[in-house]
Amino acid sequence: MTTLDLIGSSPKFRAVLTEVERVAPVDFAVLIQGETGTGKEVIARAIHEASPRRNKRFVALNCAAIPSELVESELFGHERGALTGACTQTKGRFQMADGRMNSAMPPRCKKWALSENL
Repeated sequence: MTTLDLIGSSPKFRAVLTEVERVAPVDFAVLIQGETGTGKEVIARAIHEASPRRNKRFVALNCAAIPSELVESELFGHERGALTGACTQTKGRFQMADGRMNSAMPPRCKKWALSENL
């Protein structure tokens, strides 16, 4: 998916597409925030597909579906025994995404994302 695959003509939507084209070629992490159902993952995929990393793995994460006490483990992974029921070592989403992550976070996750862990 590229910005050419996205259809919309409102000034705000065109501004979003301009931002996608601006950030896609740059090698840095992108945080996308917005309400549920606003297309954060679609925009994240468009950034990924337009970036030099397009041939690498894209890993999406829905923070709203993860209890707040498990978000850190989901992002960074955990060692065996670190959590109740953690029988094996698990890679976090950052590691799964080859060291990069386009993260689409709803407002509920903003407070956690601003903690010292990120």
